[in-house]
Amino acid sequence: MSSADRIVYAPDGTVIGSWRTGNGQPVVLVHGTADDHTAWDLVAPRLAMRFEVYAVDRRGRGASPWSGPVYAIEQEFDDIAAVVDSTGTPTWLVGHGYGADIAIGAALRTRNLAGLVLYEPAPGIPTVDEATLAEAERRIAAGDHEGALVLLLSAVLELDDAAIARVRAGVGWASTLPNVETMPRELRAEEHWRPAGYDDLVLPTLLLVGSTSPAWARRWTSMAQSAIPNSRLQVLEGQGHLALTSAPELVAQAIVDFVFDPSRS
Repeated sequence: MSSADRIVYAPDGTVIGSWRTGNGQPVVLVHGTADDHTAWDLVAPRLAMRFEVYAVDRRGRGASPWSGPVYAIEQEFDDIAAVVDSTGTPTWLVGHGYGADIAIGAALRTRNLAGLVLYEPAPGIPTVDEATLAEAERRIAAGDHEGALVLLLSAVLELDDAAIARVRAGVGWASTLPNVETMPRELRAEEHWRPAGYDDLVLPTLLLVGSTSPAWARRWTSMAQSAIPNSRLQVLEGQGHLALTSAPELVAQAIVDFVFDPSRS
């Protein structure tokens, strides 16, 4: 893997790498569980036409080494807050899935934000049962990363065999497999973490959800629209949780339209 374009040090000394493209107002992209910065490969070039884009490797991936042994989601809040602070100018923070959970936590730890775009986080909401997580961990321990990933995609995202086959055929499958071991711990952390108060998120916030996404995603975005003071909900018609690859132009356009909407308060 090539070296990151930019390095920031988290408060605990962990190196956090990101890939920079474009010019304009900064936007930091935070990928979800089992991914790395390449999850944004189809979205980032479209955003780079209007923004200075930073696609981050979260700790434990690529240019951002793991600093275990104990995982804590709060460390990741600090990581992303450090990246946002480092830009030196008001920055948009965009998170997908578990990366959107982290964006929420980071938003409460920086004063350098212009706004948030949150694609289907689910803090405090169970997305999978413990028995499934335990079985995924058993498969990972046995070296069956592909079996674990298929199991979790089916259970968490409710993908059928045809949908999983499409994902497996995609360019991101090979880079996702080595990161599947992060999924059980992050799914547990997501369920047990609850933001201190959504009413502290006073910045402009766009909530994105796919029309075909699982019930937990629709549940959270509906709740968040009521709880986050300055939020707007947009449904991506015909899309599910994986629109970063199935409809990158739709995701990028939603972000651009929200940021540059003259009627946005």
